[in-house]
Amino acid sequence: MAQGTMAPLRTSTWLDDRLIARLAMMATLAWLMIWCFWSWGYWEDDSYIHLAYARSVAQGQGFVFNGALSNGDTSPLWVLALSLAGSLAPAWVLGGKVLSLLCMGGALWAFALFSRRLLPADMPGSRTSAALLLAMIFVSPFTLHWAYSGMEALMASGWVVLMSMNLAAGRPSWRQTLLACLLLGMSPLLRPEFVLMAPVAIPFLWRHTRAISQNNSSTQAAVKLLICALLLVGPLLLWSAYALQAFGYIMPNTNAAKRAAPGVIVPWRLLQLTGMGFPTLLLAGVGLGWAATRPRHSGTTLAPRPAWPLLAWCGLVLAFYVLNHTHVQTRYLLVLGPGLLIVAWSTLIRRWGAARVTPWLVLGILGSGTISLLLLKPLCDNKIAHDQRVEELASLIRQKVPPQAPIAVYSIGQIGFLIPNPIVDTGGITQPSATPYLFGPSSDMVAWARRQGARYYISGEKPEPDAVLVHHMSVPVGGWFLKPSAYAGTEDINLWLLSAR
Repeated sequence: MAQGTMAPLRTSTWLDDRLIARLAMMATLAWLMIWCFWSWGYWEDDSYIHLAYARSVAQGQGFVFNGALSNGDTSPLWVLALSLAGSLAPAWVLGGKVLSLLCMGGALWAFALFSRRLLPADMPGSRTSAALLLAMIFVSPFTLHWAYSGMEALMASGWVVLMSMNLAAGRPSWRQTLLACLLLGMSPLLRPEFVLMAPVAIPFLWRHTRAISQNNSSTQAAVKLLICALLLVGPLLLWSAYALQAFGYIMPNTNAAKRAAPGVIVPWRLLQLTGMGFPTLLLAGVGLGWAATRPRHSGTTLAPRPAWPLLAWCGLVLAFYVLNHTHVQTRYLLVLGPGLLIVAWSTLIRRWGAARVTPWLVLGILGSGTISLLLLKPLCDNKIAHDQRVEELASLIRQKVPPQAPIAVYSIGQIGFLIPNPIVDTGGITQPSATPYLFGPSSDMVAWARRQGARYYISGEKPEPDAVLVHHMSVPVGGWFLKPSAYAGTEDINLWLLSAR
């Protein structure tokens, strides 16, 4: 080399990509730990319903809520997991928190595996892109809130991407076939929407059965197919047999109880929730729409095979929500959102390359992170304060209300977990006969509660003219608001004594 001439600097793209990916993952994990600490003091009201059932199962009573056998839980698999975690922990909520933390880790692993499966390993920047996709999911306020709330939504979100990958394996192995059948067979016991995966899975399972038939002797194939059939139908058959014997019917009560009010437009609500929790999914949708108008490079596909079952299932679920007029909640969207987000953005990365898409990923992460910072602190603060106030109300009820007096209440979770009194469920979760009165005059619901034996009523407004106020408290407003100042509002929780008639 001539004197005075400097050799060009050599950089390792692979090393840089791996280093940046590790830094992104470390930042994501740090963010998750911060919110784990911040949200440790609350437990979602609906999570207390799971916890009440779990406590009853651990005590050998079966699926009992507040002393009454009822088919009011849509996730028996989560209840069984909570019963084990709560039995091993010194306190039930602590056991549930640890279980939620473990499931968050499992979902993180599933999303990482899915991201790497959808991005070519030899693509420059693929590791960084996969890490940024994970960061984008875990800065969402929906993910951060529900990860430690005691609900099964994040676990279900990881579950569905694992199902999709194993169902659509390129060359199905026996291990992948077993795992696909096990995940599919147990999935309806985790979330009822997974029932809709059954028709989606049929063509993929057919490929698995063909692989078994070709690679094994007739005896081996018969044994393996029998094992697959047992894994596919066994869990649901066992639960159905128990439900039929215990409750007299199989389907849980909550479908009717979760219908939206007559004036709600479900597609518009879906769009609003997506904009709040996964705005980057809408951004990716715009990018995909624009890409669809451009010529496609040869050899590129809209979505790789591992994503096909997920996309088909999401389409069926969204159609069901609209046709069923479901009151879609934030945790429902969390089950669908991460998988769709990974598929959408990985498609854009394969189409345009990581270098062109990475700035948009970073912008999306900053946007979702900003929403989380604005919403989650006041939301978590309100949740913690609300739980503390309900504990105070439960303590007062134990002191002043006869334990055999039934109490009517809409939010049955925490109060039903903490007090011995029979609960009259005006939300219809454990008592489906309440659902015809959910959107009618309040007097009709009060009359129904009376027929169920209610002597006390928990509500903000006076349930009937002759009701006597026993206790009044103000609690921070619940719900999700894009305007942070809205969290400063309060709502009343009153305990009323119904008149003797």
